[in-house]
Amino acid sequence: MLWVLMMALQASGAIVATTPGVHELTLARDDAEAIVYTLSLPENFDPETPSPVVIALHYGGINQRHFGRGVLTGLIEPGLRSLDAIIAAPDSPAGGWTNDEAERMVLDLLDFLVERYPVDPDRIVISGYSLGGMGTWYLAARNPDRFSAAIPMAGAPRSVSDEQLRALVDMPLYAIHSLADDVVPIGPGREAVEKLRALGAQRVELEIVDAVTHYNVPGFVPYLREAARWLSEGWPKR
Repeated sequence: MLWVLMMALQASGAIVATTPGVHELTLARDDAEAIVYTLSLPENFDPETPSPVVIALHYGGINQRHFGRGVLTGLIEPGLRSLDAIIAAPDSPAGGWTNDEAERMVLDLLDFLVERYPVDPDRIVISGYSLGGMGTWYLAARNPDRFSAAIPMAGAPRSVSDEQLRALVDMPLYAIHSLADDVVPIGPGREAVEKLRALGAQRVELEIVDAVTHYNVPGFVPYLREAARWLSEGWPKR
């Protein structure tokens, strides 16, 4: 079956990975700039078994090629490893995640993954750190029909209006933020969680971290592992 999958992918002209591990890839598009992304396939990846998918949005910084690999290998993959998920970390095409160009790129990448991999449509997660945390709030609120859950970390929902926030009421959301964050204050994220609860959201959590600074990204791994456990408990049984 794996050989058949590989042959089909090669015939389509797409350069994709089918073996477990981390891969640096590029996805060409006819009418837009190519998507540069890093992909992680779990150790037990099986092309016949539907898998969760995680879209991982990177933090800010020097946006060199495959910049998304840093947040994938340093935080998202070790934190969400128990989900056995396909994880894709694209490079932002426009210096951020709260703009039309970035939104289209993320959705195009998600479409590609759903088309070419055995994706469980009920287990599609968006997550990110700092700049990527802000993007997680933004893209989840604008596309509640595309994502099953959101895990924003150290990112404020600055680009999300109160009306857009309503779109997250029915989406499982686990926000993680540190009181010691010296770059992004916890206040806006805490306020957004409180508003969601007031609107009737049943599955929304705010994990408050005590002593991890903003630039200590790996320090969030244990808290992301707890988010994975929480998320798994609420997913449909297979």
